[in-house]
Amino acid sequence: MGKVFLIGGEKGGTGKSTIATNLSIMSALMGHDVILLDTDKQESSTRFISHRNDRGFKPTLPCVQVRGKYLNSEIENLAHRYEIVVIDSGGRDSIELRAAMASPSVKCMVSPLQPSEFDLETLSTMDELVYLSLAYNRNLKAYILFNQCPTHSKITTTKEAKELIDTFDNLSILNTSLGHRVAFQYASSNSQGVVEFEEQKLKEMPQYQANKYAPKASEEMKKLYKEVFGEEFVLNNNQGERI
Repeated sequence: MGKVFLIGGEKGGTGKSTIATNLSIMSALMGHDVILLDTDKQESSTRFISHRNDRGFKPTLPCVQVRGKYLNSEIENLAHRYEIVVIDSGGRDSIELRAAMASPSVKCMVSPLQPSEFDLETLSTMDELVYLSLAYNRNLKAYILFNQCPTHSKITTTKEAKELIDTFDNLSILNTSLGHRVAFQYASSNSQGVVEFEEQKLKEMPQYQANKYAPKASEEMKKLYKEVFGEEFVLNNNQGERI
């Protein structure tokens, strides 16, 4: 039985597809047999993976779309066929989100939020959804990931938002948070994961510039990967050589 990771939530525009695609690519780079399941009608993950595969980036990554009442059985089917299943469920309270949360194979749900008032207002709804899902899937653990956080040291909204999570019974917070990094946009435009993009950027730089360059987006994604997947990420050139 493979491991299934659900990236979803009730709030839209929080970077779920970006996180789902990046984690999937990182898992594939580690040599795992991984599939990305896109259940969002916007099909952001599907388009991204299609562009990536068309451009010939390795490793190639399968991505399938499933929506509606048969999603639960399809998740179980994929969990028996693949080592890793990453689900991008989109950003709204939908049949797909509820079906995925209730699926017995889904033990880890990551719900990205920005540390803003509008996003934090959805926490009570997410807490209730998790509570209802536990009646069908007692193994579900739901984690809040703060994404696109302000990077200025004097802005304390992320710290204040983390303190709010403690007031909810069915939600936990990940130690990792992701800053508002432009590298994610550049990587997405280039059909790459951010760890691939920043590694390529480092290789193309003169040495004196590379010595000063801090791949902060990659560093944060590696921390997230380790916390969620439970293993250290090491970038691989797909020929067995670590780089």
